Amino acid sequence: MFALLYEGGFGLLSAHFLSRAPAAARLESGLVALHPVEVLLFQMEISTIVAVVVVAPLCAYYAWPALIDRGLVRGRRRTVLVWTGGLVATFLVATIAGYLYVAPAMLSYLISDALRAGLVVSYRIDRVAWLVVYTTVGVGVLACIPVAMWLLHRAGSVSYRGCRERWRGVVILVLVLASLLSPGVLSMLLAAASTMIAYGVGLLGLWCLTLGGRRDASNARGP
Repeated sequence: MFALLYEGGFGLLSAHFLSRAPAAARLESGLVALHPVEVLLFQMEISTIVAVVVVAPLCAYYAWPALIDRGLVRGRRRTVLVWTGGLVATFLVATIAGYLYVAPAMLSYLISDALRAGLVVSYRIDRVAWLVVYTTVGVGVLACIPVAMWLLHRAGSVSYRGCRERWRGVVILVLVLASLLSPGVLSMLLAAASTMIAYGVGLLGLWCLTLGGRRDASNARGP
């Protein structure tokens, strides 16, 4: 990932993404780098995040027997492969949708709003890049949350009642992670609110699957 971005991939993605903005916005706005290594640091951060996401399913696969022995999960280890396939497919579809529709709409709105105020806008490259990441990869990650909840329920690892009763703990965990990973207060609140909305969608899906909790798969299956 780092090699692709460093060898020209970042420039191609930036040019293609900005070409989807309105013509007036492209003429009266631009991108600037305040430091020579600003883009390099962004590429390193994105590559690190991708590396963590790619390695996580592999770690879960090999840690599965130990997790079962400690009573933390249920089901067979091959379910990790099913989860990975389902989550990767969901992530790719949602990310493509975010790149094609959500991110251009968000950037176009911000540029058009500034131009209506009579401003000539120059956005920092890293800020625009993170905006694109949040509205593309972020959409993919949010879409994976309800899918992951449904997969865990089908595997018998979590229950609808458990997810519903532990929502306060989930809120606290999301706020803590958002405060550590987000660059500012506004982005922290947006990330936390979006994550909890996705969690609510997952709960609604589990409520429909279990008929209000009466057909809870995790209670019907053994370890």
